[in-house]
Amino acid sequence: MWQSQQTISLDNSECVLGFVPSSSGNVLAGYTSMKAIKIFDPSKASIKESLTGHEKSITGICWQPNSDNVLFSSSLDKTVKMWDLREKNRNVKTFTFQRGGGELFCVGCNGDKVFAGARGNVHSWNVESGAADRTLKTACNDITQVTFRYSDANKLYVASTEGVVTIYDISQEDEDEAFIDAISTEQSISQMGFYGDSNSFLWCLTPTEELNLWNLDNEEQPNVATWKLDLRETLSTKSKLEIFNLIGCSWEQQKSLLYLFAGSLKGEIGVFSVIGKEITHISSLTDTHSDAVKAVCALGDSLWTAGDDDIVGVWKKASSSTVKRQDRKKKKGDKTPYSRKK
Repeated sequence: MWQSQQTISLDNSECVLGFVPSSSGNVLAGYTSMKAIKIFDPSKASIKESLTGHEKSITGICWQPNSDNVLFSSSLDKTVKMWDLREKNRNVKTFTFQRGGGELFCVGCNGDKVFAGARGNVHSWNVESGAADRTLKTACNDITQVTFRYSDANKLYVASTEGVVTIYDISQEDEDEAFIDAISTEQSISQMGFYGDSNSFLWCLTPTEELNLWNLDNEEQPNVATWKLDLRETLSTKSKLEIFNLIGCSWEQQKSLLYLFAGSLKGEIGVFSVIGKEITHISSLTDTHSDAVKAVCALGDSLWTAGDDDIVGVWKKASSSTVKRQDRKKKKGDKTPYSRKK
């Protein structure tokens, strides 16, 4: 699996809270605890620049689809900022709502519009004009994530502290007609993402370290698997690490594998594969971080990690000659539960 290649030290007490790569993977952005956005060059494993301008904590970032230059950030200062890495003044636009805007907890973009989650509402703006577009009122409390499936720029997925992922068709002006479906995890949702050959599956993590998997194309039995409060104990037993937190998930298209990353308070990282209802320990990443790891991003052959120790770790996949391969051998024509149906 991955082996430590190098580390990048950040300023004292500054840690990366989340990574987001551009769609091409040529640029990586990470927002930090010091109200900054770090722009990384994956090819050189280095920091290119730092973007600042928010008055309060940054709560999320996203790239404009198919762009290596334009990204957005949401903040507790009640604004969304648009950044263009080609411009001398990087902050090219600031989006606000004059009335009822409130603190913003996450941000997403489908190309033409940018969306931000607030307390019970999702606000949107026109990217080109900067004008406020609409406010989508939800039946939820704090919105924790807004995102789109790559296959449909009109289908908005909204996660909340209410433990619900609500799906909307934003091409519909009427809110009742815009509502498509809702998925309940019964716990607040801290992270979610798509996986599978056609992004037809959804993973969700909760602040109580639970994992939920859903098949978005199966209306009768959408839930693939749910791991409750004993998941950390299971992962600790499998990895022989004292697992403290679930860091995130990542889909590897080439192997049709969903990876789950979990960490200890000592900075150790357990890497697991998730296939259906089976979780298998693949490897443990150690000797880089000294404190809990809070962010992870698999990008091509590299893995980026960040922890409370003010360190960004860059890992590279080891060559096959240095890695013990698992017994899981894939025969030609074999399919995984996540393969696209013919």
